[in-house]
Amino acid sequence: MVPVAEGQDDKGKAVQSPELNLINFPPLTPIPARNRFEVVSTSRHEEHIPPGDRVKEGNAQRISKAIVPGWSILTNYKDTRNGRIWLLLDTSHFIITGIKDDAQMIHCLVKSRRCDIDCLLTVVYGYNGLEQRRALWDKLQLLSLSIEIPWLIAEDFNAVLYPSDRLSCNPVCYSEIQDFAACLQHTTLTELPWKGDYYTWSNKQPGVDRVSSRLDRVFGSYEWMMSWGHVETNYDLPQISDHAFMLLTLSSSIWTDFSQIVASMWNSHSTQGTLKSVWTRLKDLKLALKALNSRKFRGITQKIEKARIDLRVIQEQISLNCNDDLLDMEKKTLLNLEKWSLIEESVLQQKARARWIQLKDSNSKYFTAVMKDRTQTANSLPAINRSYMKNGPTLSHQQRVYLCTEVTNQDIVESIKAIGDDKAPGIDGFNAVFFKRAWDIINNQITDAIKEFFSTGNIYKETKLHYCYISS
Repeated sequence: MVPVAEGQDDKGKAVQSPELNLINFPPLTPIPARNRFEVVSTSRHEEHIPPGDRVKEGNAQRISKAIVPGWSILTNYKDTRNGRIWLLLDTSHFIITGIKDDAQMIHCLVKSRRCDIDCLLTVVYGYNGLEQRRALWDKLQLLSLSIEIPWLIAEDFNAVLYPSDRLSCNPVCYSEIQDFAACLQHTTLTELPWKGDYYTWSNKQPGVDRVSSRLDRVFGSYEWMMSWGHVETNYDLPQISDHAFMLLTLSSSIWTDFSQIVASMWNSHSTQGTLKSVWTRLKDLKLALKALNSRKFRGITQKIEKARIDLRVIQEQISLNCNDDLLDMEKKTLLNLEKWSLIEESVLQQKARARWIQLKDSNSKYFTAVMKDRTQTANSLPAINRSYMKNGPTLSHQQRVYLCTEVTNQDIVESIKAIGDDKAPGIDGFNAVFFKRAWDIINNQITDAIKEFFSTGNIYKETKLHYCYISS
């Protein structure tokens, strides 16, 4: 085939000679690339290069501090020559521990200092090449096998998931979709609800040269959707970037209301942080929190029944005419049903524990019946042989002195964090989750009250708390 020289009028006509003729073939010139992972674009199309590709590793800390002073930065410079991903974090609110990273992702553990967020976060920037992206899909599938806590995967996958994800004269091919779709199927990830423009990237070119694609998404695992399924991805305007900004607000409406109620009631007392003051504040809070619980979780059984009916209707429609819209509706309905079923189970567990705590120490018929049942199945225990116990391990003098040292704020915080969320509440009805969620508001009074107990040995009689002594 002979290329036609520029300026000829018969460009569209078939060329007669079947031989290759290089006489009129235009000369080839090398096009420099910034790094080996970059896509070489024509002069009509603009390259998209992330911040890491523009900034050398030695300048990353200095530039990030100029952008967000006081924040920390995680990068993947060690996995690719010029780096491709920056993860900036406010350490006054979050504790982030890097777990794994490579040239296409940073995988880390995120915990908030308020103890209300504990999840895994994977920030992705996929390669432009289909073959190169396959390594990313394989690693995400491998990660999913060992994850049992909420998991969020976000950012620029550089891949489309549906035929409608690209607005261009070049249609989406099946080969562009299949690897991404297979990865989501194996990892059972679900895209978060979103608002904003459907297309998240464009090449900013005019007319027929303009290409718009949906490349930026946020996915959550089953555990994430059960805990944070209400969180939406908000796509903002791209401003000077060719990608739309993605905003996620990780706060639940119920916990926002909870914090406001606790702050209002807790700060309405002017008394210092004594045991009596803490008991009074908790007593006043109980009624307000009961009202909040009633507003948010009233009619759980009815909501579960409605979800089951909706699921039945959708599945009947799928059996008659299966399509993607119905399958998406089925998945959302299943998540909703599981969410309310777990809430119902949690409520029943808390009610059972509250009944036991309320009645076990009142020497009632309920307590007597429970203890009788236990003693009938348990073997009798011999009396403790103190002389035998003395032959076992004992505390050294240094350990005894350490037990008598002053209790610090850090000791109190670590002890509260160590209590499991599913542990039974105290006689006042407040479990460990309450203290963890409200710690930013109540910490000063709680720590003062605990220190007061350890310094005086006195406890407010109305609290009816159980305590024990450790003898050496």
